Amino acid sequence: MEAVNLNVGGENRLYGTLHYGKDWPKNSHSGTDYVLPGGADASEGYHVYTVEWEEGEVRWYVDGVLFQTQLKSEVERDASGEPVSLKRKGWFHQVDNSLVYDNSPFSERFHILLNLAVGGGWAGTVNDKGVDSSAFANGQFMHVDYVRVYRCTVNPATGKGCATVTDGYLDRTFVEGVAPVITPGSTRGLITTGTLVVFESVTALRWKAFDCCGGTTPSEPTDTYGKCVEFTGNTQPSVFGFVADDMVYHDATAHHDDGVVQFQMRVVQAPNVATKWLFKIETNNNRQAAELDLTQSREGVAPVVGVWQTYTFSLSDLVGMGIDHSHVSALFVFPAWGTADGAVFRLDNFFIGVRSGQPGVPTPPLTPTPVRTPVPVAPTPTPVSVATPVPQQVPQGSGGRWEMVWNDEFEGTSIDSTKWNHEINCDGGGNAEQQCYTADAANSWVSDGVLTLKAMPASGMSQPYSSARLNSKYKGDWKYGRFEARIKLPFGQGSWPAFWMLPTDSMYGEWPKSGEIDIMEAVNLNVRGENRLYGTLHYGKDWPKNSHSGTDYVLPGGADATEGYHIYAVEWEEGEVRWYVDGVLFQTQLKSEVETDASGEPVSLKRKGWFHRVENSLVYDNSPFTERFYIILNLAVGGGWAGTVNDKGVDSSAFANGQFMHVDYVRVYRCTVNPATGKGCATVTDGYLDRTFVEGVAPVITPGSTRGLITTGTLVVFESVTALRWKAFDCCGGTTPSEPTDTYGKCVEFTGNTQPSVFGFVADDMVYHDATAHHDDGVVQFQMRVVQAPNVATKWLFKIETNNNRQAAELDLTQSREGVAPVVGVWQTYTFSLSDLVGMGIDPSHVSALFVFPAWGTADGAVFRLDNFFIGVRSGQPSVPTPPLTPTPVRTRRSSTCYTKACPYSRSSSCTMGDGVERRV
Repeated sequence: MEAVNLNVGGENRLYGTLHYGKDWPKNSHSGTDYVLPGGADASEGYHVYTVEWEEGEVRWYVDGVLFQTQLKSEVERDASGEPVSLKRKGWFHQVDNSLVYDNSPFSERFHILLNLAVGGGWAGTVNDKGVDSSAFANGQFMHVDYVRVYRCTVNPATGKGCATVTDGYLDRTFVEGVAPVITPGSTRGLITTGTLVVFESVTALRWKAFDCCGGTTPSEPTDTYGKCVEFTGNTQPSVFGFVADDMVYHDATAHHDDGVVQFQMRVVQAPNVATKWLFKIETNNNRQAAELDLTQSREGVAPVVGVWQTYTFSLSDLVGMGIDHSHVSALFVFPAWGTADGAVFRLDNFFIGVRSGQPGVPTPPLTPTPVRTPVPVAPTPTPVSVATPVPQQVPQGSGGRWEMVWNDEFEGTSIDSTKWNHEINCDGGGNAEQQCYTADAANSWVSDGVLTLKAMPASGMSQPYSSARLNSKYKGDWKYGRFEARIKLPFGQGSWPAFWMLPTDSMYGEWPKSGEIDIMEAVNLNVRGENRLYGTLHYGKDWPKNSHSGTDYVLPGGADATEGYHIYAVEWEEGEVRWYVDGVLFQTQLKSEVETDASGEPVSLKRKGWFHRVENSLVYDNSPFTERFYIILNLAVGGGWAGTVNDKGVDSSAFANGQFMHVDYVRVYRCTVNPATGKGCATVTDGYLDRTFVEGVAPVITPGSTRGLITTGTLVVFESVTALRWKAFDCCGGTTPSEPTDTYGKCVEFTGNTQPSVFGFVADDMVYHDATAHHDDGVVQFQMRVVQAPNVATKWLFKIETNNNRQAAELDLTQSREGVAPVVGVWQTYTFSLSDLVGMGIDPSHVSALFVFPAWGTADGAVFRLDNFFIGVRSGQPSVPTPPLTPTPVRTRRSSTCYTKACPYSRSSSCTMGDGVERRV
């Protein structure tokens, strides 16, 4: 049952609907409405709303009256089983690029939802439209007397045999679905190839102009170049552009190397607020997508009102961001989500392919002009480092058992797009780094047999520096082997070059659970004598409980790694990884070795190596280093490592003329002795483990310790001391929370800085709190005092994470029961209903972190304290507790006087900090 805007203009319809079919926005739905007998008002009394759902059939009832029946589609098939005609239109669904007409998707378990929404894409767009604030001034209410679920005892497996129907019910109540009409072959999709002109005076066949969510219809006015498409934004967040019809895709793989996505755009009227403009490409119906600021195009300019401008994005760069260019399904251009109100803009000449004579950096037309050919601009020459040629060879000491299977000697005049993807983003690498990665020739190029990555000051970007990051994902992916590169490194405070590997398929989960192999990293070389080169493995549990192990190496005699080329390598085989610099083995890491009991349960750790986590258990075997990995070369600036050691931050003078990472070659070898395990080719000498073994950080095993701990009941996270197996935590700012004494005794103090971060409490490894017993009446409550406000005006947030951030809920502190913002110098109480948080999607059985923090990136200058942080039920828990508006030294909690309603809903001298008040609403 759904209803919208009841009693508005006589609105009295009640709806029953099924949703199914293809990926949004090509989704389908079918259903009908019902009006109570005599047009009775559904808001005046209780009514019983029901569905009966069995295999292949769903029926809707109101007060026992059957008003709708929907059925699965019925198809006629040829001898091969291929659908050839549709005998009955019902529901359907899409699997990959085919349509399926059977009981699915209504063949699995479903759960119940009850909700009361306000406005939106249906209620806000019909009847009188929008939201009548006067109707909500005193609230609107949805009252539920009961919810009941019944099982059919005749045939529980199918639900058949219990239908509450009379003869001929289908004739009276059948509602046709919207399954597509079948003609021979129509259940298979269409894939176009070659150049795709999405719009040039007309829209491409089986593509359409599209406003996803704003409810507008794009128009086709005539402009400088003829017909174009005009989009209009409004207060509804939306994206705009072109989408392919159902099961239609474009295959652009033939243009991978030299192809582009290019379009022309003119902003007729700017949005009402300053914003950024974005381009987004979706593939496989948004299973993969890449989104970029228009300033990250080859042209590198923001839109100008009244001006036709060209924007060009390299197809190979977009593939490097993870799209599947064999199944392009949508192309969008739009102001950042939620900022389109007031915007009017036009698109023309939108295409995917190769323009004849396509320029490397086409110049956008800065004044309207009918000329359609962009003018190429020659790039500014940049100095390069010439490497002394090194012959291709088998690694020394391996007895000729290594076979080279992939390499790039960088002998051409451009970066080989069949081997490398450019990553394009300003995301900071997950480490608060200060560069935007681009595909610009000013940041990465090949010349004189060398690949050069350049980090330099940037303008017009969201980060102060630009640089490059290349990867071989899907073009060079390997399980086991020897991986080496000859590199000359940059120097200076804030420089962070890396040669490393990540898993192609992430079979064991998101970073770092599927592993990371850092072949070589260095930070701030030559700053105060810094000369260390690092090799590291990352593995273990979900961030922020992740683990890593490794060591550093210094060149013989403390030589300067920035003065010349050196060869950095790893040899990776099943259960073992070895690191080399210039052929010198300096580190070996091994899988953990465990002793197990008769049942196979680990009981002790014989050797500490790596490990990984599966669900709530620790696993000590070859994983996660058992799957394909790909190579990454990048030069980062600043961030959570380079920016926090040596002289800290970034020395802008060191980057004034750029910093350079020069790569002479990258080579990959396979062990011919046993390619399946990589064993038998190790470049080692006797006793190498005694000299080079580096212990991992696998947790020590005691009987049962490989299984997690789940606490129950009330959890006092902090009250003078931190709860057992929880800790105060600054995720990313590099500070250590302190425990000063304040009005109520010990509390925890957090200090913000320029590094974006969140602050609060996290559970230890594999420790969770199960709060389900307090679902109905439980709260998360804490007290907070801001000692010093952040340097910029900001909002303060509360966040709860469950299952190591697989689920999370984040709220402004003003959305607490108290509804107030923090005041400097004042202890204040904040309370959040546990059931409300569960309604936002958290799993209350696995609470793993609790945070309080200024909005991301605005904590600099902030100093604040937390105390009395707990999850549970206070005795006599108030419905709307009042925050203390002035600090008081009394620590009394759960005062029976105050909780027996002795205090009104206002401050009173007889109620003290931690007491509750209650008001009947």
